[in-house]
Amino acid sequence: MFPLPFYSPYSQIFLAAIALWIITEWITGFRQRGARGNPAITQDSGSYLLLLVSIWLGAFIALWLSLLLRGASIRVDRGLLFFLGIALMMTGIALRWYANQAVRRGSPRDPAQLNGGPRPSLAPRGPYRYVRHPGYSGSLLIFLGVGLTLTNIAALVLLMVSVTLGHLYRIQAEERALLEQLGEPYREYMRHTTRVIPFLL
Repeated sequence: MFPLPFYSPYSQIFLAAIALWIITEWITGFRQRGARGNPAITQDSGSYLLLLVSIWLGAFIALWLSLLLRGASIRVDRGLLFFLGIALMMTGIALRWYANQAVRRGSPRDPAQLNGGPRPSLAPRGPYRYVRHPGYSGSLLIFLGVGLTLTNIAALVLLMVSVTLGHLYRIQAEERALLEQLGEPYREYMRHTTRVIPFLL
């Protein structure tokens, strides 16, 4: 069985969700473009590049598997899984947007923005009160949603393993940089929050 995003009207719904994701990411990147030239971004142990590779390679292979391994297709409640996936994508997009707004108001931010200026105050806002990397929480929700829309268990597992490993490595690199920049206040913040899932991880 082909993945549902290859059938109408599922394809239009899926593409609309992807378009919304791209637009919000572009707006966020446009607002934060001033940090791109910051020297701190070169001190991330290659984590940003690895994250991009894990996302694009994972997405490509997951799509390929969903087409090749049709025996791994989920055959029960495919429509329900598809719309659950779309709902998770929307939730992830909203969470990333919310996290970005909190960052702009002074919550802990990307280490690439820390050098070359005064240290930001560590006053967590919004989702940062519960998790240290809500933007990445949103990303993982988005990719879980994408995996569900493909209605293929092999594609879902491969995609989630790839993007999760990439995000975890990126998070470790960011937290090393944040500890180096902010010191004990950030260490104390770490004691009272989790990385990406409230109260769990």
